[in-house]
Amino acid sequence: MSGPLLSELHHRLHLFQDVAGIWVGNGTFTGDATPEQVKVAFVTETFPALLGIRPAIGRVFTPDEASASRTVILLSYGLWQRRFGGDPAIVGKGVPFGGAAATVVGVLPRDFKLYFPADSNVPSEVGVVMPFQNNIYKGPRTLHFLRVLARLKPGVTVAQAQADIDAAAGQIREAYSEFAAENLKFALVPLHGDAVREVRPALTALFAGAGLFY
Repeated sequence: MSGPLLSELHHRLHLFQDVAGIWVGNGTFTGDATPEQVKVAFVTETFPALLGIRPAIGRVFTPDEASASRTVILLSYGLWQRRFGGDPAIVGKGVPFGGAAATVVGVLPRDFKLYFPADSNVPSEVGVVMPFQNNIYKGPRTLHFLRVLARLKPGVTVAQAQADIDAAAGQIREAYSEFAAENLKFALVPLHGDAVREVRPALTALFAGAGLFY
């Protein structure tokens, strides 16, 4: 899914508390220690709140920080232990990452994992979570790269949510010829796993495409 398409859904869906996007790439820690490449989850500003992330130490980044020029990151628990010796003083410090200084605002819970379908190309474990550093809501509407999480409002069933999404897809097809041409559709996949147990009944992965692409 593209950033502009995610924005369209945010405004058109009625039975969802929120939606958030994620894309996983690579990043490298440099500095005095041995350089280390890790998996990086680039996420939209609503991602931490949607998942209900409670850091082991520190905090999650704020929406304002997600749109700021300075780089803020959350470390995985394992990376914090291995590379930074589990030092709680790392919170608030800058570390050399990706050719710049990144401020560590928190450490993810020990059991944090991402639970996406196997063919979504989103690994269960990442070393870093950070906001996108560019405005993903601008650009080509059909540049599909995001994987999307959605959280249902209380009491909403998956069937009701799918109907809501079907209606939104119809509106988007009417508004944009490129989506009408590809017969844009969306499908929900409920998420499972202990790491999302508190929000699991309401948490789904959302896929989009012409007959669905992953």
